[in-house]
Amino acid sequence: MLNPIPISIPEGPKSDCITKEVQDLLLDDAIEQVLPNRYSKRVFYSNVFTVPKPGTNLHRPVLDLKRLNTYINNQSFKMEGIKNLPSMVKQGYYMVKLDIKKAYLHVLVDPQYRDLFRFVWKGSHYRWKTMPFGLSTAPRIFTMLLRPVLRMLRDINVSVIAYLDDLLIVGSTKEECLSNLKKTMDLLVKLGFKLNLEKSVLEPTQSITFLGLQIDSVSMKLLVPKEKKKSVIKEIRNFLKLDCCSPRKLAGLKGKLIALKDAVIPFRLYTRRTNKFHSQCLTIAKGDWDQSFPIPQEVKSEISHWLTVLNQWNGKEISLFPSYDYVLTTDASESGAGATLKKGNKVIKTWSFQWSTTQSNMSSNRREMLALLMAYQALCRKLNNCKLKIQTDNTTTLSYINRQGGQIQDLSVLFEQLWKQCLKKKVNLIGEHIPGFFNVKADHLSRLSEMNHKSSTRVIKSYNWQLKKEVFNRIQLQFGQIQMDLFASHLNHQTNNYSTIRMNALHLDWSQWKQCLAFPPPILLPSILEKMNSSSSKKVSIILIFPIWRSATWYPMIQAQVPRHHRHMFPQVLGTFQEVLTKQSVESIPIQIQQRWKLGIIQLSNLM
Repeated sequence: MLNPIPISIPEGPKSDCITKEVQDLLLDDAIEQVLPNRYSKRVFYSNVFTVPKPGTNLHRPVLDLKRLNTYINNQSFKMEGIKNLPSMVKQGYYMVKLDIKKAYLHVLVDPQYRDLFRFVWKGSHYRWKTMPFGLSTAPRIFTMLLRPVLRMLRDINVSVIAYLDDLLIVGSTKEECLSNLKKTMDLLVKLGFKLNLEKSVLEPTQSITFLGLQIDSVSMKLLVPKEKKKSVIKEIRNFLKLDCCSPRKLAGLKGKLIALKDAVIPFRLYTRRTNKFHSQCLTIAKGDWDQSFPIPQEVKSEISHWLTVLNQWNGKEISLFPSYDYVLTTDASESGAGATLKKGNKVIKTWSFQWSTTQSNMSSNRREMLALLMAYQALCRKLNNCKLKIQTDNTTTLSYINRQGGQIQDLSVLFEQLWKQCLKKKVNLIGEHIPGFFNVKADHLSRLSEMNHKSSTRVIKSYNWQLKKEVFNRIQLQFGQIQMDLFASHLNHQTNNYSTIRMNALHLDWSQWKQCLAFPPPILLPSILEKMNSSSSKKVSIILIFPIWRSATWYPMIQAQVPRHHRHMFPQVLGTFQEVLTKQSVESIPIQIQQRWKLGIIQLSNLM
């Protein structure tokens, strides 16, 4: 394969920047100078270009591996980040931050593949000895490299979140935070990682910037930092002055807005038209990122909203269970709609409405969305500056609330009307699923004109892992009788009393049973621990079964529930998946994993 050397030579300060970086990489032993070899089938040359360094006027050289990446098979993988904050950061906690210096340079490239990472600079030929920036598989490789390190830290009860080379370390007190920091630094240095102490924050604080957003553990909010907000507003104002733009220019602005999504409440509401326009431009331009297109007025209007949104809606609550002031429960049938408004446990307003013939013939999803809009207008007109939980048994309506819109045009129009009315009065919507058979009052109100209404119970796909009967009996022999099987279904429950995942077992009062069994999807483990720790007035006792995944962010949270003098016995192993679960439960899991993965068990009580 003939592989011509690509030609792209940045000039001026960018050229000086690349020259200096090449010299630094040679000193770091990250690259090596080689003889020219452009005709071999095992040699691949790529361009070098520069990208701005965040928060500076400097540029960082990057190898343009776009062509090479087309030949690489990428695998999906999970990364930690902002999404893990609610399970780890609690009110008043202290935080520090560690930065791993030149993270990818810690990974060596096999010598037989180094010629795939060649480049030319000022007549000299080089190749990478370490993993280069720009390789599509690099984030996954480094994440997998760091995973055993995180497992070791969480095994010794260190609360840490790692996003590539950025580590956030948490402690309930300054002393605990410093102790966790020392353990982390000692282990990383021992394993050969180089730390960038200049970019790290080593003094415990209750307000820290992580992944570009400000975490405040006093207010328990995630915010856009002042400097970043100022920079984005400037970028928006410059964009609004343009009549035309290229997909590349629009992508730059989109990237800045996407970086704010975890801190700005109506983020999705004000990006849909921009995303659609960007996709249309790329389709018409057939991938030409620099072709110019007139900017539609509706796109400018959407982007201009960000000037207000960044000031009024900057700050999302960090919580597994978001707080709320009022609860609006709605339902719609073929004959009408109904709703209740509650403050605390008290119903303060009710509403019902009979559909016209035209309305009754609408799709069920449209009726549910219209019912929500009309109920809000009827019951919530006087609400200001508050959080409103919307309870519905319609999954489409729930999705539109939590995702701030969707793909169906007529539903999106109704939903935008609702959100815009809420935004004017600073009412924040929080969606929650409530099964039809729990939605009694709103359901009754929606069917006042029906004598014989159909059941609103929905078929819900449940979580399918099931304990073998002999394993469950063994658990009861050790821990005592279990009255309630939480997070189960009619297919896998162990007791007569059980609560499905979609019935939202997290919102039930667990203290009404002497002892419960909890064998939940792993993603719910932080929420279960949060509920246990917040249930202080009544005794709650559960038998918790969990996968022994030491690298998971929730693992040290479970370990922390064990008294210190018993932690040497943690975890108590229940057995492998194959030993503990029924054959039907694990038939879709590869046999090697069935035999290797283990389940742990622990008895938890909020009042010890």
